[in-house]
Amino acid sequence: MSGISDPNKLSAKEQRALEQYAREHSGSTLLKNERTAQFLQRERINERGEASVKRSDISRDTARTEKYGNADSTPPDLGARLSKLPSALTWDARERFVRLSDCDLENFKTRYPAFMPEWFYRVSCGNDAEPNSNTRLLAWQAWRAVLTEAWHSSFHPEYVAQLLNIPTTPPGNTQFEVQPVCDAQRAVLAIALESWRARFCPRCRLPFVARKTADKYWPKACFEVQRREKQRASKRKRTRNRAKSSRRTKR
Repeated sequence: MSGISDPNKLSAKEQRALEQYAREHSGSTLLKNERTAQFLQRERINERGEASVKRSDISRDTARTEKYGNADSTPPDLGARLSKLPSALTWDARERFVRLSDCDLENFKTRYPAFMPEWFYRVSCGNDAEPNSNTRLLAWQAWRAVLTEAWHSSFHPEYVAQLLNIPTTPPGNTQFEVQPVCDAQRAVLAIALESWRARFCPRCRLPFVARKTADKYWPKACFEVQRREKQRASKRKRTRNRAKSSRRTKR
């Protein structure tokens, strides 16, 4: 048994390094045992040729192990922000649909084929059990009307629930069938989470999706007209101020 070396016994190199470390860090607030354990762990990892480990890494790994156990996978960061939805195409489709006229429907379907299910453009809106309640509107027209009301209300939860409730059973099916999520539902949910984007242009009164918080006029033509008017008003104000200043100097 005397020929077996003690694995916990420090080598001469470790002993000298430990003494030097203790002199350099004599004012540390850590306990001596904790300091020694962290130092020895780092030195032995370096001797084995592995990557160098910082003291902060050891503390973080120890705290993670105590909280989550020795799992191979790192727990998800629940505080991290969700990835953003595709914005440019979604914004454009929302704007065009809320302002969509009946004659432009085919162009819209060609440009945004995944915005709504194809059958949703053909089915009528009403109740077969109550013929008097039929509105003679197609489903997409009724959905557009609800979307306009939601735009005026800054996407109140009641309207959001109605807009997201696109039927999961196409006409003619007698069994429940889960349909894939369409771009119209994604667009409603995205703007409901950022309802400040739903605005109306003060000049043309058309609804639009604000790309930035400073966006007030849309489309670009309204913005250009408003900017020119603002520049002319500023020029007139400067002219009046110069005229007042010149009259004071003459007196």
